[in-house]
Amino acid sequence: MKPAVACAAIIAASSANAQLSITDPGQGVFSFTAPTGELSGITWLAANSWLAVSDAAGERRTAELDIAIDPASGHITSARQTAVFTLAAGYDLEGIAWSGERNSFFVSDEGAWPDGGYLREHSLPDGDFLRSLAIPVVLQNDRQNFGFESCSWNAGTLWTANEEALAHESALSTASSGSLVRLQRFDYSLQPSGQWAYRTDSFGFDSSLTSLERSGVADLCALPDGQILVLERTLGTSFLPSFRNRIYLVSFAAATDTSQVPSLDSTPYVAVTKTLLWERNVGSVSTRNFEGIALGPALPALGPDAHSVVLIADNGGDPNGAQHVYPLILRGLTSPPPSALWRMAFWGSPDAAADASPAADPDRDGLPNLTEYALGGNPLAPSTEILPTATPAHLLGISFRRFPSRSDITLTVSSAASPSGPWSAVARCSAGQPMTSLTADTITTESGPAHARSVSVHVSASQPRQFLRLSISSP
Repeated sequence: MKPAVACAAIIAASSANAQLSITDPGQGVFSFTAPTGELSGITWLAANSWLAVSDAAGERRTAELDIAIDPASGHITSARQTAVFTLAAGYDLEGIAWSGERNSFFVSDEGAWPDGGYLREHSLPDGDFLRSLAIPVVLQNDRQNFGFESCSWNAGTLWTANEEALAHESALSTASSGSLVRLQRFDYSLQPSGQWAYRTDSFGFDSSLTSLERSGVADLCALPDGQILVLERTLGTSFLPSFRNRIYLVSFAAATDTSQVPSLDSTPYVAVTKTLLWERNVGSVSTRNFEGIALGPALPALGPDAHSVVLIADNGGDPNGAQHVYPLILRGLTSPPPSALWRMAFWGSPDAAADASPAADPDRDGLPNLTEYALGGNPLAPSTEILPTATPAHLLGISFRRFPSRSDITLTVSSAASPSGPWSAVARCSAGQPMTSLTADTITTESGPAHARSVSVHVSASQPRQFLRLSISSP
């Protein structure tokens, strides 16, 4: 089954899921100090690790953030910038999205084509450029400063949208009417796989104090069940202009795929519908221009279906380095197991059957899918480089990578005096937790980023010949 077909099926089925809701835990704006300004997009990697992108003109900077969230309240308890790197290309960077399945991140580049209007894929840890995506021709009609403000990845698909109407159709937002934009989806192979029309809200009041009123799509938040949240950002609302944010849940039921529609002004179509989940007017402070949204970690203490959501504000280059984030709680999200999302990304279906079964080896590299999943391989292309490596010294050792987000497997390191056994477990990790020593003569260490840990397990060689092996199991 092709990913585009399967993703469409998930979207159609999503309306039958539990009702989503967003609640505000009451903390409000959380402020911290960091040197990289104008952070307009945010994405969650794992644990307290996040990435944010700056839209400061010409700087092309991506910041690594450590944001800790209290699992009992959903409040942000601390936030700080831990690193920053500069991307090789970019005009006006706005949105950022991490893909754990691809071990890469995407950045949307706003601006009138061909100076801007790009989506690019980069690798960690340094943001090395991997590729630019092929942008549908109709979206190359974006207006300056009203292009790809948004970027989000989940369920094996990438999403973006123009902030306000394309140059050849409809009109920009007014005090009485919203703007018509296009929600664009790309499949796992990064090919366009669907496009839908979306109407933003009006900005509500045409003030004589400014000519900068606007209302558009600031960011998207793709959810693991295929649903999409839209963050709308408005400047306007009253005589004293202020910033208002609204989060909507999109329904694609009966909506027209507009991929082949050259102009929404001259062709009949049905737009998506939207349901308001949360809104807040954050006032007239220009540094609290919230224009990025990301789904964060699960919050099981607040309910089996509770997840953190974090907004980030463009601080306008505040010379004091003040940054602003805002915590929310999403409920009603039923997240498939991580392995199901992984299969969705590669095969377009969550089902563990045929070539997608744990024991299958569709790329014939000798590694079953379960091994590829556990160690970060590509099941559709040979990737033997992921295999554990021996680290012989005065202590016998084995090294490999593990991915904490893949919490539905168990990794066990065992020792034996002969390849035929008997084998005894010396270290183990499960449920995404760190590798733990099981014997007194075993030393385990972990290093690297939170989303992809480098693990080493060493044991004292108590036999003339001794062997180590890594085994992987799932429920």
